[in-house]
Amino acid sequence: MNIDFNNVRKQAMHRHNELIKFLAINTSKYDGLITISSDSVRDIIGSLGDNLVGICATYEDGNDDFKCVLDDNLERLHFDEELENVRQ
Repeated sequence: MNIDFNNVRKQAMHRHNELIKFLAINTSKYDGLITISSDSVRDIIGSLGDNLVGICATYEDGNDDFKCVLDDNLERLHFDEELENVRQ
């Protein structure tokens, strides 16, 4: 099976840039505070997380410098779940 890993990396950078632009647009020029609704960033953060999982799970057999870094010690947090934890 061949995977176009370049597309995963490009999509991660697109999502990163989308998030940066979104945060910059919503940053107050007076006090530097960012005021956004959680709904407005949910999809961007979710897509970026999906891309990062793909990047983290990619490996090359026999190459310790390029191994899968997803394991029991590395947990992917989900925005909705963390938001609920904060609200409790």
